[in-house]
Amino acid sequence: MTGIEFHGELIRLRSILKEILPEPVLAHSERVSILAGDLVTNRGGDPAEAKFIGLVHDVARHLTNSEWINEAKRYGILIHSMETNHPVLLHGPVGARHLKWKYSVASKQALDGVYYHTFGYPTYNDACWAMFVADKIDPEKVNRNRDLRPIAEMAADRNIPVTDIALAYIEFRVAEADREGLEVHPLLLAARSFLSSKHVQLG
Repeated sequence: MTGIEFHGELIRLRSILKEILPEPVLAHSERVSILAGDLVTNRGGDPAEAKFIGLVHDVARHLTNSEWINEAKRYGILIHSMETNHPVLLHGPVGARHLKWKYSVASKQALDGVYYHTFGYPTYNDACWAMFVADKIDPEKVNRNRDLRPIAEMAADRNIPVTDIALAYIEFRVAEADREGLEVHPLLLAARSFLSSKHVQLG
């Protein structure tokens, strides 16, 4: 899809999201959209694509635990044990299916971006990684968790690739989980492995 097409889809989906999302989720999505577009500007990706994915990434965030589980089963989504215990982790996969089948979104990159936005994914392009980072450093989240400030400061430096910022965030979360004795989702580890190898190759 072209930038003009993504812009048209953004306008179309914004009207839908205004009808279905609670105000705090919609406000977060709007902030992520703007920040994702800014992050990818001058970093090689398509700002229109990043803005679109940022806007729609939480399309299913307003559902309940039982709805996430039931929708995942209905769509044949593989449910990991962590997602059984924490169904909110399914809001990305379920959201991607809703975008495709309920709201006729055709872009595979956008659908994959939404599907994996909690953990990241090796096939992400720069627009998807920009959305991933923007979601994690939404100013409201940084205000609630000051430990995220170094990641936000990295994002302000346009000389740092968006994939390096994503890697720094993932390393932060893995270290946090290790300190607290928490399980780390295999998708997060896969994303870290990919980004680490990419960082070494580019470095």
